[in-house]
Amino acid sequence: DVLEGEGDFDLKEVLGSEIGRQLFKVHMANELNIENYYFWREATLWKKTFRSEKEHERLFRFRFLVQNFIDQDAIMRINIPYEMQRDVMGVLNGEKPISENVFDKCVSEVYLLMLTHSWPRFMRTDLYRKNFLAQDIDLDLEQ
Repeated sequence: DVLEGEGDFDLKEVLGSEIGRQLFKVHMANELNIENYYFWREATLWKKTFRSEKEHERLFRFRFLVQNFIDQDAIMRINIPYEMQRDVMGVLNGEKPISENVFDKCVSEVYLLMLTHSWPRFMRTDLYRKNFLAQDIDLDLEQ
C-alpha cells in the first residue's frame, strides 16, 4: 500500500519511534506544515495522560492545545473542518465537559492529512531513503 509505506516501514511505525519522529518532523518543517506533527504529538499525549493528570493540569493542557492549534487565531492552526473546530470550542466555552476523547476526531483528521499528503512526499525524499531504505534500521528497538 503506497500510503502506508514502501519497503518495511509505515507512518505508524515511524511515528512510534524516536528517530522516526525526529526525521518525519524535519520533513514536516521543510514542508511548512509542522503544526500537524506537533498537534498529533500533543493531542496523543493528552489522551495518554488524561486520567493521570490533576484537573488543573488537564485544563491547562486543554487550553494550550485549543489556543495553539484549534482556535481561529491559533499560531499553529491545524486544517480541520469547521464542525470539528466548533465542537472543541464548545467544550472550551463550557457547553460540554472536557473528556479524554475531545480531540479524537481532530487527531484522526490530522493523521489522515499526514498519511495522504506528507507521508507519500516524505517517502520520496533523500532523508527517507538515506535513513530508512539504505540501512537495516529496527524501529522496534527504540520504543
